[in-house]
Amino acid sequence: WNVEPQRLYARAVVRNVAVQAGLDEWVWGQGREGGAFLSANARPLRALSVQSDTAFALPWRLRGLWRWRATFLAA
Repeated sequence: WNVEPQRLYARAVVRNVAVQAGLDEWVWGQGREGGAFLSANARPLRALSVQSDTAFALPWRLRGLWRWRATFLAA
């Protein structure tokens, strides 16, 4: 049998930076069913991501532009 886990990853958080590596489903969009993916039954991505753990304010004069979250994903 060829059994592969749907979610298997390690995650570490230091201050406001989270690093995650492993297998996970990545869905971006308005909701769980409306994300940016091509198939509803696609295999999970082997990925490395660096992201902000919570929202942050931009520095200097850009501080008034709400709060932001950022994600870098390599799969």
